[in-house]
Amino acid sequence: MHRYYEGVEEVEKMSARWEQLKEKLPPEIFENVRGRLQIQVKEALWWRDACYLYFREFSGLPLPKGRVPLIEA
Repeated sequence: MHRYYEGVEEVEKMSARWEQLKEKLPPEIFENVRGRLQIQVKEALWWRDACYLYFREFSGLPLPKGRVPLIEA
């Protein structure tokens, strides 16, 4: 289940790397991809939380220590 947290971390890293390219790209391309990365971060967070909450509901197990989702059922 840690892969969902890793997915969020990876897309956040991609977004940070993208920000470093701002001066090297045409503004419309940069902003287009920036917007898509922002959507990807939000969706990665949603999937992470949804998956953890789903499995917690049926397993009855607590989330791993230090791993708290942003949403609660």
